[in-house]
Amino acid sequence: MKIRLTKRSAQQIETILEFIRVSSPTGASNVAARLDAVLTLLKEQPGAGRQTDIPTVRRLVVTP
Repeated sequence: MKIRLTKRSAQQIETILEFIRVSSPTGASNVAARLDAVLTLLKEQPGAGRQTDIPTVRRLVVTP
């Protein structure tokens, strides 16, 4: 399975990480690692998460 982020979502992720990095470089690193883990999960288990109205799109809520 190949994961593809839209240009907009990749930009939003980078903006969020930069915002966190200002006050907590370690926190930003932790968030980035969690995102990587979730993307790896989706690559390995493409059926993870909830199906949406769009057949090729899944939704996976990540906490914390």
